[in-house]
Amino acid sequence: SWVRYDTTYDNVGYMRDSLGFVHLRGLIKSGTAANMFQLPVGYRPLQRRIYSVVSNNSLGRVDVVQDGWVTGSVYSNAWVSLEGITFKAEQ
Repeated sequence: SWVRYDTTYDNVGYMRDSLGFVHLRGLIKSGTAANMFQLPVGYRPLQRRIYSVVSNNSLGRVDVVQDGWVTGSVYSNAWVSLEGITFKAEQ
């Protein structure tokens, strides 16, 4: 149920660089469930990762778990930024 904020910001995305680090990006809104999206095999961390994020000008929490789910525990679903979330991909 999470969707792109608008076309002036990056859509949710991810990429793995040549060193094996995964970088998330994008601004999303309107989600009603904790699960935001799922990363494919090869783009997942070995252990759960927890990140502080900005959520409608307040702090929120985004977890990236071993099964690839990116989940949010945020103050507001008006918007959530995934910028700056980086982790080493599974081996």
